[in-house]
Amino acid sequence: MRWVSEDGSHPTTLAICIDESCTFDAVAAFPFDAEVGIGLLDVDGFGIPIPCQRRGEPILPIQQPGIPRLGREEDKLPERNDSSVVSGCALLNVAYLIGETTRLPGPRRMGLRGAAMELFLKLFGDLLVFVYHCFDRIVIHGYLSGLSRPEQVVHFFRRVVGVPVLSKEVLSQRTAEYQTWVEAFARNHDIPIEWAEKGVRKEDYVQPWLRKMVKKNAFGVFFIFKSMEQGPSFRVTVPKFPTKDPNHRILARQKSRFTHDYFYIRDEVLGPMVMRVATFFPFQTTYYLNGHSFIEQELHRAKIGFRKDDNAFLAVDDVAALQAAADKLSPEIIRKRLDYWTFVLGPKFSEKERKKINLSRFYSIAQIEYCRNFIFKRNFPIHKLCERSCELGLWRLTAHKISAIFGQRVHKRMSGKLATVIDQIEHGHHVFRAYFKHAVLRQYEKFSTYLRNELCSNNLKDFGLKKSLDNLQAVREKFQTITSRFAGFQAQWLNGCPC
Repeated sequence: MRWVSEDGSHPTTLAICIDESCTFDAVAAFPFDAEVGIGLLDVDGFGIPIPCQRRGEPILPIQQPGIPRLGREEDKLPERNDSSVVSGCALLNVAYLIGETTRLPGPRRMGLRGAAMELFLKLFGDLLVFVYHCFDRIVIHGYLSGLSRPEQVVHFFRRVVGVPVLSKEVLSQRTAEYQTWVEAFARNHDIPIEWAEKGVRKEDYVQPWLRKMVKKNAFGVFFIFKSMEQGPSFRVTVPKFPTKDPNHRILARQKSRFTHDYFYIRDEVLGPMVMRVATFFPFQTTYYLNGHSFIEQELHRAKIGFRKDDNAFLAVDDVAALQAAADKLSPEIIRKRLDYWTFVLGPKFSEKERKKINLSRFYSIAQIEYCRNFIFKRNFPIHKLCERSCELGLWRLTAHKISAIFGQRVHKRMSGKLATVIDQIEHGHHVFRAYFKHAVLRQYEKFSTYLRNELCSNNLKDFGLKKSLDNLQAVREKFQTITSRFAGFQAQWLNGCPC
């Protein structure tokens, strides 16, 4: 059964009543407004591929049963539905559309950050209270610029300190002096210091002390944990064969197990943070920050009311001020606070040593998370939305779509993960994960009305970015684009979905 329109000024319309064994074609002239509309009524489900050529008319053959969709591939949903389909342009779009639909943007528009979010907000704007995006967890490594390489350590002890023979005992003496200072610091400031127990989550254990600091509106160190962990250190060996210099020793990097000190701090700018110090040369430091804690301090200073639970803002008096505070976090602010606490709590060097060698720290991003948060009015739409998007994500996020969301190209030499997974964290609550190389894109719900899309990277090289703290703004822009693109893809899949 076929029907062809006479010209492009009228749509092709056709009412059909057929069995599953029948097939039909509808051939329509290309319309002037570059839009094609297809309506299906009272059907169990069909697959609709739309191949479009540069010249000629779009051809829309209805093939074997399946949920209506626009694309090359054929697949089914577990439940059949009566559906309607609309394509925004003559180019090929891909979406699951169930029920009433909204016109989809073309593929080029979906590549833009603002355009990608536009459809999501158009579909669910009436159900949202507000939306904000910011950095979440940030892990930063601090390296002593002048003591990172073996030859620098040899120069430091022989030329600056004046030790003729470098040995394990000389390095251990520095470790002992620093550990003695930490114990005296804790004793003088009445700060509890304990060894971490296996199986105990440190952040939960120190919460009572943090609440006391918040109640008193005090800032500083409120707890110290000691833990035996592996970290970078140096090994000193005597040369196998004699050398011209009898004091010559071979110094090499190694991984060994030794004491690390965790300082739990409430900072007046960054909020609660953790500083981990390796007590053996080269005294590498690690800092654990959270962007939500920084925003909280900014809103307190601006005297803007809000309601925050854990690392999520559930209500705020001024949404624009909330987003402005999130965008304010910069490398300069972070570096200033890290330098301060490193000087106060880090290993001690004399004034003479500081003058003769560069003891400033280079900060690099080891892990970073950026989240886009949607706060809904009620629990019902967010639960159904998350549930449905998780189902669709497993089926629709192929390797090429994952790479498109991350803005990368799949090739044979690519290393790392490339998969989608759903994890159940508790009864009725799931986390959808899309892995790409050393990064993962997560979606989950919390606090009944809170939906979060979160991108976590353990290696910024996957995105063509440098790991230096100075590149924080480039990371922000890149991650904003990816999380927005992910929301745009979800909006396409859920377009017209009654859940």
